[in-house]
Amino acid sequence: MLRAALIALAVAAPALAAAEGPAPEGASISGVVSGFDARMPLPGARVRIQPESGEALERYTDAMGSFSAALPPGRYSLEIWAEGFESFSHEEVLGEGEQLQLTYRLRPVEEGIVITAERVRSEVSRTVVTMDELRSVPGSFGDPIRALQTLPGVARPSALEGDLAVRGAEASNTAYLVDELPIPYMFHLLVGRSVINPALVEQVAFYPGGLPPRFGDSLQAAVNVTIRPPGEGGTGRVSADVLDGSVALEHSLSDALSLRVAGRYSWISGLLAAWSARAVSSGAGDAVFLNPRYWDGWGDIDWRPAPGHRISLTAFGARDAFLLADPREDEGIAELLPFDPQLLVDSYFVRGRLRWDYTGEGVRVKTWLAMGPERQQSLFEPGLLPAGGPSQGRVEQLEAILRHELTVRATDWLYLEGGFRVINGTGEAWDYADALLDPSAEIPYTLERRTAGAGWVEARVLAGSWNLSPGLRVSGWQWGTGEAQVYEPRMTARYQLGERWWVKGFAGRFGQIPELERTAEGLGNPELGLQTSTQAVAGVEGEFGGAWFMDASVWQTWMQDLVVQDLQVEVRSAGDRATETIGVNYEAVAGRAYGLELLLRLRPESRPWWGWFALSLGRAERTGEEGSFPADRDQPLSATLLAAWDLPARWQISARARYTSGQPFTPYTGVYDPDSLSYRPLPGATNSDRFEDFRQLDARVQKTWRTPRRDWTAYLDVFNATYAKNPFAAAYNYDYTELVPLYSIPILPILGVECVF
Repeated sequence: MLRAALIALAVAAPALAAAEGPAPEGASISGVVSGFDARMPLPGARVRIQPESGEALERYTDAMGSFSAALPPGRYSLEIWAEGFESFSHEEVLGEGEQLQLTYRLRPVEEGIVITAERVRSEVSRTVVTMDELRSVPGSFGDPIRALQTLPGVARPSALEGDLAVRGAEASNTAYLVDELPIPYMFHLLVGRSVINPALVEQVAFYPGGLPPRFGDSLQAAVNVTIRPPGEGGTGRVSADVLDGSVALEHSLSDALSLRVAGRYSWISGLLAAWSARAVSSGAGDAVFLNPRYWDGWGDIDWRPAPGHRISLTAFGARDAFLLADPREDEGIAELLPFDPQLLVDSYFVRGRLRWDYTGEGVRVKTWLAMGPERQQSLFEPGLLPAGGPSQGRVEQLEAILRHELTVRATDWLYLEGGFRVINGTGEAWDYADALLDPSAEIPYTLERRTAGAGWVEARVLAGSWNLSPGLRVSGWQWGTGEAQVYEPRMTARYQLGERWWVKGFAGRFGQIPELERTAEGLGNPELGLQTSTQAVAGVEGEFGGAWFMDASVWQTWMQDLVVQDLQVEVRSAGDRATETIGVNYEAVAGRAYGLELLLRLRPESRPWWGWFALSLGRAERTGEEGSFPADRDQPLSATLLAAWDLPARWQISARARYTSGQPFTPYTGVYDPDSLSYRPLPGATNSDRFEDFRQLDARVQKTWRTPRRDWTAYLDVFNATYAKNPFAAAYNYDYTELVPLYSIPILPILGVECVF
């Protein structure tokens, strides 16, 4: 368990009322200790108040981060310690009869990142891995959200993509949120970098299971990225590497008003185009090249009109495109299509949000309204890209979300939280599969309205060594011609064993409806309905040896009507000829997954090395009309060893070794067709074969140095440093007698530099 104490980033300001209230007579100091984001009070922080002479007083902040002390006039030194934060000290002068009220806004150590498992928001949650450490994970290119792939329970993706399939569920069963606002995708295409600039991130909460009731519309897991509030004065961060460049700037317009902007743009397209261009004829300019592009942007205004009140206006979004430029393309045919056949990927989303937060004595309120459009388009054949988004089609949606959340401290041992959320939107979907073969073919089209409502309540009960959190979420949806509702009871229990060990358990139910691209005409299956799951988890976590942290869990998930992607050989008519293609079919199956997870983390405070070992053992099964078969991401064994060494002169070297079971795939055999004088594929049992086991070593070296008013970091991050050949898809020779594996990225070195000022 990482131990460190608090540093203040903001000085005293008019505070919220302290829980104990000021002394009825005489002088007093009272205040609130919170994270740098004032919406996050810090309970359990130790406040030491030392007079110029005499004995010091100690106070501990309550659940709302409040403390109070009646004192005689004089000069006092305040010191604060809390787990997961740097130390803080400050002097205050207390006059005769003065009742000094303060608010301390604090930043986590090293921009700490919270990796949470089966827990509720409480003082027993743990800071397991710091932001600095996750940004240093080799093979993640400095992106802390992409580095979540290294943790237990997360299935290894096929290549560079960043989707997270967790604990035997599908990748579509992981919810991605930014300050609890859902977004359609978290990672850019191909390179797998997240759509949120790392300079904006305060912490990332990763829930592999056991979601508290405030999270919904997810069958298994959630990633919630918390954006840090703007600091005082002006700061900036600029970074660039061979993939892209980014900038983040912020400035305080006044004591209560701040402005911030950030953006990132890729230039990998030029490098990849130069590499992939090849002459296809003797004619000048006849070349085929790949041109991937992506960008993301952020802008917000933060206003604190009165103590305890905060209003923010935010707009952010991302864009991904993949152009296959081919001068041989028949322009006459292309003009007949309502889309560009060379634009293989064209996806984006934009979100705007107005938010109001209030923190008062024993109460916290969060209310926001958000809306924005989104599009996901892919013309790739099924199986060539991650499961998210449509296959050979396009989906566009526009939705508005209203959310309200209230937290109340009822007593010293009882805390209540409740809220509601309403979503109203419309969606359109187009199926381009037939039109890609025959421009005159009809394009199936779907238009539907989607609405969703949810309400939840959760209690937190502190009873001695017990921390109990029963809760209930009630959700309802309407889409197209379907509707569903589900009751989702959830229960988390933690019991403290001594000072450094806890046992924990969770049981709960979850519901999620399929995405529009899974139910739209042509693209999916309109008969799909509500997906449900039941989870059970038991585990233990704690510290030993002063430098080791351990978190171990056993878990099982039962899934009903789980939507899975089934690839099938389809015969499509194109004029007077028939063409065999790979088509996608979505079907609802039963699912079962179970396993064991272990995380051992080493971070000695007096040593220059750190790292962790993550182990996942388990199985993921599906049961359909053909019987039981392994899931697409069934990886019975997954082990990751990460080691880093902080060298003198601010050098750091690190390496990540990964070993996992090979992913399953469906084998094919060939059947000779005399009419076509060729072999036709005949599929075998679903996922009845496996690729070879996956082995990969990633390496990173970085150097940090300081100049006046600037901090610099240069790094070399090498993905697949040993040039290992790891298959991710299956291909065959002409008669299907020989398997020809398609291999992932052979090696990818990323050289970059970052400047903070």
